[in-house]
Amino acid sequence: PESEGLPEGWEARKDGQGRVYYVNHNDRTTTWQRPETVKPALSVAGGPNAAAQHVVQEKMSRMRGVVERYNAHLEAAYGGAKADAAKGLPLSGKVKCILQPDPSNPTSPVTLGALVHQLGHHTSFGLCLLLSAAPNALGISRILPGLAFLLGAPQLLLAFQIGVGLDRPYLPQALLSTPLSQTPLGPIMGSLVGPLSASAEQFLKPRLGFLVAFVGRLPLALLLGMLGHPLGAQFKALTACLVAVGMVMKDGLILLGCVFFVLYSFGAVKFAALLLAVAALKSMKWEKYLRF
Repeated sequence: PESEGLPEGWEARKDGQGRVYYVNHNDRTTTWQRPETVKPALSVAGGPNAAAQHVVQEKMSRMRGVVERYNAHLEAAYGGAKADAAKGLPLSGKVKCILQPDPSNPTSPVTLGALVHQLGHHTSFGLCLLLSAAPNALGISRILPGLAFLLGAPQLLLAFQIGVGLDRPYLPQALLSTPLSQTPLGPIMGSLVGPLSASAEQFLKPRLGFLVAFVGRLPLALLLGMLGHPLGAQFKALTACLVAVGMVMKDGLILLGCVFFVLYSFGAVKFAALLLAVAALKSMKWEKYLRF
């Protein structure tokens, strides 16, 4: 109830003594003073452009609220000691850690939400990207008309989710709470992904790992969006698979090579146009709605 009427991005919490304080998720600060909701007035001098910008900012703010609630829900529901133990491990180690029962609650089944959360940002999105791009990379989209769209659309959806700031791929609550034992993912993760990743880790070592973190979410989303157009392009789908491998294995060298391929394919002019678009977003002070 204390959070009602707060501005977007604010949350009311209580400390150990029951005192209410307020958290600003926009700039990650806290205060004891309750913030006031201020709705900017549209000046006549601003004209239609100011009104249009205000409408877009309102929509971006609502979208940001949805993203923050989903991220907070995953952290609250599936965070903890087991999730902390999986951080920093290679994919094979993460799979082994995730599939083990929770020591604090051994009878609790491992759910799909726990799998997605404990894999981490780059690994979870990387595996989903690899799964979505592999059919087009293998040329399956050429079998029937329309398959290119059906198989390529998930890649664009993942690019959108990364761009708006989701920490993990979005799944409905019904899927998040589904035990892995009731899905094919449980046996696949244990008998296929774990052993294959352990074999791959003997050859693919984390190289230039800082580049994986250095490439921000919005640039990565632009990169995946460019690789997703046109839908069904086999060579670009293969490049998207390499991007996924770089994300999962924390291999910045592979990721850097894919960036150069995109720049070569699209040309310097289009790349410069994208840079100008990002600069325009920043100049309009929308960076608090987008994660750069």
